[in-house]
Amino acid sequence: MKKFKAISEIANVPDSNGTIITKEALRDIAEKFKDRVTCVSLILNFDIKQPIGIIQKIEFDGENLITEGEFIKEGEFHGYVVPSYIVEEDEWKEKSKELKRTIKKVRLMDFGLTGKPVNPSISKFEFIES
Repeated sequence: MKKFKAISEIANVPDSNGTIITKEALRDIAEKFKDRVTCVSLILNFDIKQPIGIIQKIEFDGENLITEGEFIKEGEFHGYVVPSYIVEEDEWKEKSKELKRTIKKVRLMDFGLTGKPVNPSISKFEFIES
């Protein structure tokens, strides 16, 4: 099967809704992944009925949440590998008469392969050597 690598999230960079996720939240995702016994699913367009891969490695380099994984289904996949999580702690502040959200703590659920990420700063996944 084909292996891939992606920058799945970037700390402190506003998404299209103006929401940011902190370095601490992304570091926590990577740290908790190291202790997992089970793998994390990669699903197509966040549809849990369409698993297409598994995430095998998550790292945080101080700015970027970097994921590596493998497709378990054949297909012509392309797009962005982005995390799906439950927000456990956040903060809302008014800036220029708009509410801005800072996500401080999350619980990772899975990853989705999508053609249009909320954070336009992340990069499309790349295939890597096995």
